[in-house]
Formats: sequence, structure tokens, C-alpha cells
Amino acid sequence: MAFTTLREEIALPGGLLVRLSMEPMPERNAKGAYPLLGLPGGPAVPAINASFQRDGATIHECPWGAVNSGIQQPLSKLPDGSVLSEDDLRQLDSEGWAVLWKYGVMPSEFA
Repeated sequence: MAFTTLREEIALPGGLLVRLSMEPMPERNAKGAYPLLGLPGGPAVPAINASFQRDGATIHECPWGAVNSGIQQPLSKLPDGSVLSEDDLRQLDSEGWAVLWKYGVMPSEFA
């Protein structure tokens, strides 16, 4: 299966745009809502990627956990030399989790 890019875009203060994608894409329940993912006995949390874009071109893609993991050093420099500021990282953390929550992913050390 391929990753599904979510429709929401996250504009960072430093000028980059971030798009999130999931694989597999969660399915809505009978009520039309996405179920909470990762709960015992329920659907697992999908793989989540973050794609960093400038001027419509992707400059870096990585797992969501590499962006702002509390366990690892947060991603701060991209392969093209772009540097993510503290404001960029805070914006991405705040808006990224808000987007993921819409699809049933709760903030955790596992997502």
C-alpha cells in the first residue's frame, strides 16, 4: 500500500510547508468519525510521514517520530541545509498533532 497524503497543510514561520501522510489510512466508523487509534483491541496507529516542501518541491520526507520525538534529538536541519527554528518546531508540533487528532491519532511516544 502507498502512503495517503492528508489534505491539511502546515505552514511554518520559516517559510516551509509540511504535509503529513499515513499508511494505512484509517477508515471512518459507522458514525463517520475516525476511531481512536492505538487503543488495546482497536486499530493500530498507522505509519506517519512528514514531507517538507519549499516552492511546491519536496526537500525532505521523514517519519513523524523523527520530527519531534521526545526520545531522540528533534529534527532541526534538513538535507538541503534549511534549518528549522524553535518557532518552526513548535508550530509543527502544535498543528501537526491537531491534524493527526482529526484522524484518530493521539499524541504519544508511539506515533
